[in-house]
Amino acid sequence: MRFVPLSLALLALCSAWSAWQWLRPYDPNNDSPWQIDSVTVKRDHQFAWFEIELSRKDDAPIAHPPLTRLVSDQQTALPPADARLSADSHHAQVRFWLDWPVTAQGWMLDVENFSLRVKSPAEISLDPTQQRRYRHSQW
Repeated sequence: MRFVPLSLALLALCSAWSAWQWLRPYDPNNDSPWQIDSVTVKRDHQFAWFEIELSRKDDAPIAHPPLTRLVSDQQTALPPADARLSADSHHAQVRFWLDWPVTAQGWMLDVENFSLRVKSPAEISLDPTQQRRYRHSQW
């Protein structure tokens, strides 16, 4: 019985940490009018899609997707393979097609002359047809 309060305290602490990991903003840039909501990585054998969900901080409706490019830590710049607006005109999705080996690099998203951190340099552990959604840049 004496372990019940300790167990409940640990459960509350773990729940609070998990909630913070899920709800915290995605590596914000206070100067940029855009923010990254999430990034989905879809592996397709030796290639990968990076699907980046963006939203405007001011909730102003947008007429077209923002001008973007994905820039690696080695300064390799990639244009988007696809860019779309959501039905509510407040969010955009940009997609990039990458070779799987380069996904281990750190990546920044240049959005209308502002840089947003997409991913820190680290290997991604996904099976050849698996996908994963990230809500922070530490992956």
